[in-house]
Amino acid sequence: MIGGIYNRRMRLATHALDSLPPGLAEALDGPRRIEVLQSRSTPHTAVHQLTLGDGRTVWCKQYLRKLADAAKEYAFLTDAWAAGLPVVEPLALLADRGALVTRHAGGSSLSSKVRQAFDGTCGAAQLRETAEDCARSGEFLARWHSRTITPSADDPSRVVQIVETLAPREVRRFAELAAEAEGEETFRVRAHGDFGPHNILADGAAAVILDPSFPDDLDVLGNLASPCEDAGRFVACLHDTTARTPGSRVSRTLIDAFLGAYNAVARNPIDPSSPALRLFTARHLLQNLLDWRSRPTPAFAVLRRFERWVQQEESVSARS
Repeated sequence: MIGGIYNRRMRLATHALDSLPPGLAEALDGPRRIEVLQSRSTPHTAVHQLTLGDGRTVWCKQYLRKLADAAKEYAFLTDAWAAGLPVVEPLALLADRGALVTRHAGGSSLSSKVRQAFDGTCGAAQLRETAEDCARSGEFLARWHSRTITPSADDPSRVVQIVETLAPREVRRFAELAAEAEGEETFRVRAHGDFGPHNILADGAAAVILDPSFPDDLDVLGNLASPCEDAGRFVACLHDTTARTPGSRVSRTLIDAFLGAYNAVARNPIDPSSPALRLFTARHLLQNLLDWRSRPTPAFAVLRRFERWVQQEESVSARS
């Protein structure tokens, strides 16, 4: 029996090693031993946590469909790392295999800490720590955006085109927001593309940024977009979508920490009530609500919750 279990583990380990991209050992200066600690995959990527013979723990990420995204992610991380910004350290690129390797970073997912804050399962001290983590995230984003400014403005109307496929009944509302945001900005920045708490590791003393992304709507722009593309995505993730009423005290505490830290160091601060921020926050909140809804929840119920949020935000904006 013991021998059978051992042989099964050996087969699983061999299968995991076989799934790694060819040339990985050579790209990592030829370690004599590579052990696969865990693997997971989606239709788009395969990710493996590895231990190398020299004791290093690394992650290998392989793009399965858009192979060119590996080089884009590696370039983003390399540029940010060279600038001294807190991203995972890029170690190797296998461009022809659509794969890259990064050093393992410690910490907990910021998204889990945000959920605990929403659930009320954390105390005042932990809420302060989570707010500090959000502030560190905002500082990173401001520094990155300030380094990557390029002339020419984003087109707010592109958000309306996205919403047409998500929720046609909301197009008019978004068209009005886009019209308000028109001409507000005269520059773009290099977007992370999926800047949310789920892509940030935090331990109360530091925050490390993971996984820049290249969705089709940004990829066609070379990931050059309004700074509110990233900022609005993060703010949307800080809205408690499970609350009976929008705009909870916890949400406001975390959002204020994030935007306050961003504006403290950004070359171009973001007005919390700006039309551009409201436009991109609304776009990503709508996406989140639709993506995260439980299976039995009908879309119209999700849209009612979204509309309550919009009304609350409009009320706050009118008072400010």
